Amino acid sequence: HADMQKTVAELQTQLNAASEGKIQAEAEARDAGVLFRTIKESFQVKKRGWLRKQGGQFKTWKSRWSILRGNMLFYFKTEGDEALQKPKGVVYIDRYEAIEDPEDGPRKNLLILKAKNGAKNDFHMQAGSEEEKLAWRNVLKEALDMTEN
Repeated sequence: HADMQKTVAELQTQLNAASEGKIQAEAEARDAGVLFRTIKESFQVKKRGWLRKQGGQFKTWKSRWSILRGNMLFYFKTEGDEALQKPKGVVYIDRYEAIEDPEDGPRKNLLILKAKNGAKNDFHMQAGSEEEKLAWRNVLKEALDMTEN
């Protein structure tokens, strides 16, 4: 009986954490949408296209329509969501110090934005082809260089 209560308590804690995470994700997406609409006129699109990104809390991979404006990488669930100005989130390039392009490993066409100060929140993304990977790497590198000045 005590084990069952402990299990129920653990499940409730996990459910509460997941619920808080969902609420936070919804708030972040709402904020990203406001930001996207605000900067739309100020920063031209440097690149747009499909990328697979690794999730933050759960390390699953999801395809996202991605747009780089200035030093902000917005990502959307679908290409049509760009017209609706409803991004799922935004990656602030100035929070990263380098971009890695690993040649070996289980994933092809992988790019990794390395977090500043050795933080563990690197941003992993995967392009659909070698050509797309190189194009994304170049524009992300430009964005990184822009934030250093």
